This record gives sequence, structure tokens and C-alpha cells, in this order.
Amino acid sequence: MEYVLYIDVLFLVDFFCSFLALFLTSGLLKRRFPAFRAAAAAVAGSVWGCAAAVYPVLPIFWELAVTLLFTGSLMNLITFCPESLKSLLKADGLLALSCVFMGGCVMTLKQFLYLEDGEALFCLGAVSLAARILAEAGMAERPRGRERYQVRLSYRGETKQFWALCDSGNRLREPAGGKPVSVISYEDCRGFCDKVEFPLYIPYRAVGTETGFLTGMILDKMEIRKNGEWLEISRPVVAVSKEPLSAAGDFNLLLPEELFLSAPAGKGHGKRFKTNEKGGFI
Repeated sequence: MEYVLYIDVLFLVDFFCSFLALFLTSGLLKRRFPAFRAAAAAVAGSVWGCAAAVYPVLPIFWELAVTLLFTGSLMNLITFCPESLKSLLKADGLLALSCVFMGGCVMTLKQFLYLEDGEALFCLGAVSLAARILAEAGMAERPRGRERYQVRLSYRGETKQFWALCDSGNRLREPAGGKPVSVISYEDCRGFCDKVEFPLYIPYRAVGTETGFLTGMILDKMEIRKNGEWLEISRPVVAVSKEPLSAAGDFNLLLPEELFLSAPAGKGHGKRFKTNEKGGFI
């Protein structure tokens, strides 16, 4: 039995499947999707797929091993620039699952629904978008308070690192400018920003307590690390609490949800930048 192989059609199908698999992988990794780098990675994956189809010199086992360990890693390195071997292996596993999902969808659409290549790819795009939305929605349902974020505070030329919790119940506002206010305990800021020239007085109301005031200050800069990127906040307002924030000691800074979701520069008071610095967050 002979088959007629159209290399251009094979390349386009592999390209779109690889591109959509990287799109789905970015959702599972909770990372930003860089479309141009993903397109370059999809080209690399398609070239290998076409070469393996035209010149099948390797046994099927070794062909799969090279595809998963070499080609998949290359695609993830181009697209996501993982900062550690652990992150790369995690991305490789999720990309492999995404490719299996894409391959199964294409086979189902073509063999059972009798769709042409163009129609199958169009439907595959809709399926991958729906799968990513469902995956992100499922991961967003994790209980709040489980994740801790690496934060760097800078004041008068000094920088100190903290672990922070994003608190959706923190509604503190600086009275004059209306900026959202983070909270740090007095013990954790001693020796770093325990002396300020112009303290602020921030009103608060807690459940079961009377209204009071927290002493606050304006720092030079705050940097929040999330998903391999740093969100930089200029002149953040931080209030000081007399009591420890965590009995277990697993975090020492409370971030308001509004500050954590700050828009990029030009739309808010935060800006984002990537980093290759190693160091993680739970």
C-alpha cells in the first residue's frame, strides 16, 4: 500500500498542532503566552516531525524519546525560558500531555467527523481555547491562602526579601491618595524601615474590634514575583502591625488583592519584567 505525502500539508498541520499545544501548556503552567516565540518553537517542532515522517530511520521508541526529551525541551526553552531544570521537566511533561490531547482531537475530527485538514485545525483551535479556559478556571478554584509570593522591599538604598500572602480581605487605603496598603509586622521591619521621617496614619476596622489607626510609610519600591516575572510597584504604602501576621511564621507580609493584580505601566502603578533569577515560591 502506498501513501501520497504532501510535505507542505504535513508541516502546516504539525505547526498548528504544536502551536496550540504550547498555548495549552502555557495555561497549565500559568504563564504568559509569548506568541512569536511559540511560533518559532512550533516551526522547530514541525521540522523535526516532517524529517521523522520522510526519513523514518529511528525505531519508534527512539523516535518518541527524541521527540519528548529533545524536541519538546527545545520548544519549551524557546517559548517559556524556564529558569531551572525542574521547571523545564515540568513543562516537558505538560507539553507531552497537551500534544497527546491535540493528536487525539485531530484523529477524532478527521476519522469520525470526516473533516478536512483546514476544518479540523479550525475546530482544534476552538477546542484548545476551551480546554485552556477550563484548566485555568479549575486551577483558580484552589483554596485561597495556600500560595506564598516572594517580595522585595526597597527603602533608602536597602533591599530586604519577604514572603507574602495575597489577602482578598485587605481593603486598607491610604487616606490622601487612595493607594492600596500592604501590612507588615513590626518585628519583621525592625532594622530595615523602623525609622521614617513622614509617617502616615491609616484608619482600619477589623471584625470584632473597634476602629483604629495603623502607622504607615511610603517605601521606594516593591517587587512581587509571580510565574517567573516580577511586578514592580513604585512608592508602595506599607502599614505596620504590632502583632505577628502569621502564627506559623510562613509569611510576614500581607498584600491587598488589588495591588497584587496591578496593571502594567501606563494603566496603573505597576510594571512587569522577566527575570532568570533562581529562587522559587510555593
